[in-house]
Amino acid sequence: MRRLSLFASSLLHFVSHRSQQQKSYPLTSGFTIVHMQYHSLANYLEDTLDVLQDSKTSFTVSLNDSHRKSMIRNLLGITRVTMNEELLMLRQKLSWAKAKDFTRTKLSYLEVPVDAAPHFQHGVENYESFEISSKKLFAFLARGRTYQGKLDRLLQDICPDLLIEYESIVAEVDETELLKIYAREKCAGDSDLYDSLVHCAEKEFPKALHQPKDGGKKSGVQGEVSLKEFLNDPQIGSSFELLAPVWIRNKNGKAISKRCPHVIELSPPIDLDGMTTEFDATLVQQKSDGIHIAQVWEAKAALEPTILHNILTKNYRAMTTVFGHPAELISNGKRHLLPKREMPKLGIYATRLLDINQAARRSIIVCAEFLIENDPSIIPEALQSGTIEVPREKVQEHVEFTLKLVEEVQPDFMSPSSF
Repeated sequence: MRRLSLFASSLLHFVSHRSQQQKSYPLTSGFTIVHMQYHSLANYLEDTLDVLQDSKTSFTVSLNDSHRKSMIRNLLGITRVTMNEELLMLRQKLSWAKAKDFTRTKLSYLEVPVDAAPHFQHGVENYESFEISSKKLFAFLARGRTYQGKLDRLLQDICPDLLIEYESIVAEVDETELLKIYAREKCAGDSDLYDSLVHCAEKEFPKALHQPKDGGKKSGVQGEVSLKEFLNDPQIGSSFELLAPVWIRNKNGKAISKRCPHVIELSPPIDLDGMTTEFDATLVQQKSDGIHIAQVWEAKAALEPTILHNILTKNYRAMTTVFGHPAELISNGKRHLLPKREMPKLGIYATRLLDINQAARRSIIVCAEFLIENDPSIIPEALQSGTIEVPREKVQEHVEFTLKLVEEVQPDFMSPSSF
């Protein structure tokens, strides 16, 4: 067994050391499934480690434009949440500045029939009352039966020449341009930060590799559908009921969203940071003392070490926290107290496993991203060369830590036999 560093080992404090008997479900004739015990995942990670061991001692990863934001955040020493909030505020401020100028210098001179847009004149004269919400302002100006809040339709009828300028105002600020403005504002008066931040913001990087426009949502949904098909099979056992998906939330007195009929509600509230707030599927059973959750499932279109690592931290951490805390299951409008009991079994479903060479490469890229986000000392050299060097031992440690998690949690693993 490869030995973990003290740092990686210390991260295991939240993982329960209790393991349960591996369950085995019969295979169905209509949907062929390979049911693998957790050691199959361990073997997969061991094979990935062998690929890394046979490689060179460090790996060179080229920077691309997707790294720019992480490097700026690293140099500033702020959290992802803080930076996203500040960028949102900056985006709103820039949009509002353009909207105010457009309203004052262009819209205020338009003659719009009162019956077509009864609120237009009032909105133009009192635009400052909308604070920084350009969307609310423009929707207010076009309120009424004729344009129904669509200012572009109003302009098309009243002054088509303003349409192009209007569309440029409502369009989102380009991410790169936004980061350039953000960097200049953040380092104002700080000469030590100025060179690195502005260089990072303005340097030309290659475009990141193409990603699906939906962020992989479609393939993820396909994995969830396949999981439900398997778990819905009557051969799994008539005593279990499938609930999918199941949301996790703190009790707040608000009505449950119709988008998810199954919710685990926690009271008193707890900090859910760093945990998943949705289980893709659960198998529940009605017993004399209430509803019991037997298994919690996570579905993925493709599985590789980093995705597996995230499941075994975020999902398992949520399980150990939620099921050790007073909670109710709200299912189809009915409330059920969840009695304290043994931990449910974690199940992982994947449409396919990435090839071990691809898995090793993906692990290298993830470790490069980690260094970019957390080690400011590497930024100047990385900006100079356009690359980052990732030591092999860092990548091995990442995969070894995931291997350790697999052996501690011992999840069920299922995948179609066709990959």
